[in-house]
Amino acid sequence: MSDTAKRRLALWGPVIVAGATAAGYTVVLHRYDLPVHLLLACAALAWAAMHTAARHVADAWVTTTYGCDAPGCDFSVSVSHASAGECRRWQETAANHPDHQTY
Repeated sequence: MSDTAKRRLALWGPVIVAGATAAGYTVVLHRYDLPVHLLLACAALAWAAMHTAARHVADAWVTTTYGCDAPGCDFSVSVSHASAGECRRWQETAANHPDHQTY
């Protein structure tokens, strides 16, 4: 899959998934003859919750994490939507950072 297609899917995938989920909840709740303002509120909350969850999944899909290889060091760098040169620079930065963070 190309980088452009991956970015588009990461951007629009959560919106579509959240919209479908909110529409499904609205259809189910409509059967209970709820007032329109309650249906809209529930649909908006369902959309927001699903969009947030799906966005986290999509961000994890397009993010690369580089960490320090030193034993006991927890230093890491997360990079998303970067060029190959920039990814390489961050990989070298993670491997040669000045102070090791051991916890």
